Amino acid sequence: MIKLVINADDFGIAPNATAAILECLRNGWITNTTLMVNMPSAEDAVSSARRECFLDRVGLHLNFGQGRPLTERMRNCREFCDASGIYNQLDTLGIRHKWTPLTDEWRKAVEAPCCNNRCRSGITGFLMP
Repeated sequence: MIKLVINADDFGIAPNATAAILECLRNGWITNTTLMVNMPSAEDAVSSARRECFLDRVGLHLNFGQGRPLTERMRNCREFCDASGIYNQLDTLGIRHKWTPLTDEWRKAVEAPCCNNRCRSGITGFLMP
C-alpha cells in the first residue's frame, strides 16, 4: 500500500499561516507540517501544536534564506545576510564553497528550544534563488 504524505511548509512563518496549517491538521487535510524555527511566530506555532496534540506531526523546515538567522556567526556573514543580520536572497550556485556558516545554522535549528528534539515527522529545506 502506498501512503500519501501531504506536508504544509512554513509553520511558524506568520500567525495567519500558522492558523491555516493548524486548521488543515485538525481537518485531516494535511499529514504534517514543518516548522521554520527562526521565524517570529515559531514559538506560538509550537505552543499551539502542543496544545492541540500535533507535535508528533511537526518536522523541521531548514531555512537559510528568510528572516533572522539563529546564530551570530550567520548573522555576521555578509555572503548570507545584510548589515542588520537578516538573510539576503541567496545565490544558490555561488555559495557552495561557504558551507561552514550553514552547518552551524543547521545545528542551531535542530537544537532550537521550540523544536525541543520533537521534530520527528521530517526535515525540509531549500535555498531561495
